Amino acid sequence: MDGWFLYGLVQRDRSPRQLTNRLRPKRRIHFDSLSGYQLKMAKSKTHNLLAKIRDNFERDAKLLNADLAEMGLEPEKYTQSLDEPVRIKNLPTLEQGTRRLISPMLKERFAFCGRWRRFGEIWLSAEQMETVCRNRQFKRNFRIQKEEWENSAPAIIPPNRLTVYSVSSHDDGDYTYLVWPERQNGEPQLWRYQSQSETQFKNLQEFLEWQAGS
Repeated sequence: MDGWFLYGLVQRDRSPRQLTNRLRPKRRIHFDSLSGYQLKMAKSKTHNLLAKIRDNFERDAKLLNADLAEMGLEPEKYTQSLDEPVRIKNLPTLEQGTRRLISPMLKERFAFCGRWRRFGEIWLSAEQMETVCRNRQFKRNFRIQKEEWENSAPAIIPPNRLTVYSVSSHDDGDYTYLVWPERQNGEPQLWRYQSQSETQFKNLQEFLEWQAGS
C-alpha cells in the first residue's frame, strides 16, 4: 500500500492556510563555510522544522502502522535517509538552461541535508532537480497535467518558473513543485499534487509546518 496515501491519513487535520500573495522578507546571512552557516542558522525556524520532521519519523511510522492495523493490514517497514548537506547557489527550472538564485529558506533546506527520502517520497537533491525533467514518466505526467488539469502548475506556470521539489510517485504523477515568483528575489511557493488533489503553500516554511504537524 502506498505509504504516502497512509501518511495523508495522519496529516488529515493539517491543512495549510489559504495561499496568499505576501512574500516573507529575506533574512541576510553571511557565511564563509558550510559549517559556519549551519551554526548561524541553528536556531532558525526553518532549521528547527526540518529537525522536527527528521526526529518525528519513528513517531509518524508508528501512527501509519496503527492506521494499517485498524484496517486489518500488516504493518510496513518505513525508512528514512538523509544525504550530506551541501552549499547551493542556484537551482534549475524546467526550462533548460534557466536557473533561479536560491532563496534563504531553500538555502537552509540544503544546508540541513541533500537528498531526503522518507516514507517513499524523495525530496530531491539539486542534481536530481535537474535530471528529473528527462525522466520519461515525469515528462508524460507533466504533459497530462498541463493539458488536462485546469489551473494546475504545469497548466498555468511557465517552465522557467517551475522546479520539481519532490517526487512521491512517478506511477501516480505525484509531485511537489517550487513555483518561483516572477521577480528574481523572493521565496517560491510550493504546489503539491498527491492522490489527484492539489495543495498550495505560500513558502517552504508553511510546507514544513504542515509536514511537521505544527
